[in-house]
Amino acid sequence: MLPKNLSKMRKLRKLVIGSDNYIEISIEDPWLTHMPLGIGELTCLKQLSTFVVSQLSDSAGIQELEKLDHLEGELTINGIQNVLDHRDAYKANLRSKKSLLKLHLRWPVGGSDVEIECNNSKEVLEALQPHSNIEESFIYGYPGAKLPGWVGSSTALPKLTYLGLYNMPNVEGWFLSEVVHRKPCHVPKCSPCPT
Repeated sequence: MLPKNLSKMRKLRKLVIGSDNYIEISIEDPWLTHMPLGIGELTCLKQLSTFVVSQLSDSAGIQELEKLDHLEGELTINGIQNVLDHRDAYKANLRSKKSLLKLHLRWPVGGSDVEIECNNSKEVLEALQPHSNIEESFIYGYPGAKLPGWVGSSTALPKLTYLGLYNMPNVEGWFLSEVVHRKPCHVPKCSPCPT
């Protein structure tokens, strides 16, 4: 668990959950279950490896990503099934994060104790469209039947070179685990799912 008063570290520039070459943060529970309230106040943050959305009342919602416009590199968002209102996902404003190059969006996969609502998943995923500078995007466990138009669109994501789609058994028109590669010099047309 991250400290509740993390939001007071206003000049924090890098928060890596786990470890990397420069910093190691030990976590008792290897599965971070939520983010502390106020994490959106860390407006100097340039690197945030993982953001976990939770339904806990004392945790940060996805909309706390809104002010974190300086994020760069790679971001993983876990627990997207806990975004109950697609307007909160829009408030996260991933389209403004022009320095993010790699994005992982995760719903739970194969959890028998987790009921995943499919009714708003397409709207939530639509709202989580990243900036057009994104180079790699990965979507895991998406429970919806149709993907939004930005997924695989060379118009919406012209710099996308790698798209990974995993464990999406309800999606029409895609294989269970489909990966699309695009080379920067030759970008084949990726048509959206049929409607």
